[in-house]
Amino acid sequence: MTTLLIIASALTGGLGVWWIFAPKPAGFTFHAVPAPPAKRSRSAVPSAERLQGTARLIWLSGIPLPPLLLQPVSVIVGALGTILALIATHNIPASGIVGIMAYYIPQTLLHNWGLARWREADSEAYVLTNTLQFLLPVFGHPLTALREVAQSIHGPLRTWIAEALAAETTGGSAEQALFDLGVRLAHPELQLLAEILKADRREKPSADLLAELIQAWTERVRQDKKRHAKLAATKRFTTLIIAGPVLGFLALGLLAPGIMGVFSASLAGQAAGALGMALMGGAALVARGALHHAEEVQF
Repeated sequence: MTTLLIIASALTGGLGVWWIFAPKPAGFTFHAVPAPPAKRSRSAVPSAERLQGTARLIWLSGIPLPPLLLQPVSVIVGALGTILALIATHNIPASGIVGIMAYYIPQTLLHNWGLARWREADSEAYVLTNTLQFLLPVFGHPLTALREVAQSIHGPLRTWIAEALAAETTGGSAEQALFDLGVRLAHPELQLLAEILKADRREKPSADLLAELIQAWTERVRQDKKRHAKLAATKRFTTLIIAGPVLGFLALGLLAPGIMGVFSASLAGQAAGALGMALMGGAALVARGALHHAEEVQF
């Protein structure tokens, strides 16, 4: 009987998560400035038009996961969370809520990893632009200077810049490929850098433009560091006050089943446990949305 109850709860929780709480694709789109109509470069990086929603976030995170698998993986994690919570607490409604919270774990991890790589790429792009300001007068040609600078950068930006430069060898434009990269990253400074390099190729002065870009970029980086420090502290505090009670409730069922029986032996106990877990789940969803909205880039 217990086995059947566990299986039924897992299936119910999984189907409920899939049907009711499946995220909409628009929730993962970058709020980027669209690229103007132009001849598209044949860059090795997938174009911005072909990368939307989850596919764009997975590309940014660098995880080799087919986009179509993210939702099934989330459902499996949610079902496992429901089963483990039911084994620990024997509280069916509370276990379903735990399953819903577990459903968001893969998406949250993917989001956080993608954001970390965006910040790393942003930092490297800032260094690249500062270095380029000094090397551009020395090498003259913008692509020559960019190739020289690209050898010293690290992280995901190194690969993306190399692919943008490779567009020149396939009949495309490296500047346009760099602009497309800025669009995919929702990174206006990279888009402006691409336009400045394009202007320099036409023998227009770019030193002053680069200086203005770096000045504005420096101010944005300074503000982002302050925001990042506040967000990091808020995330730690939120995790402590939400995950702590949830994990404590589950641990109570494993370490003190007699006490947990209060929340599973009667309808009132089931309702009390479910209400407490619902409050934690609602707080987690609200905090998740608020923190994402306050980040430097929205995706």
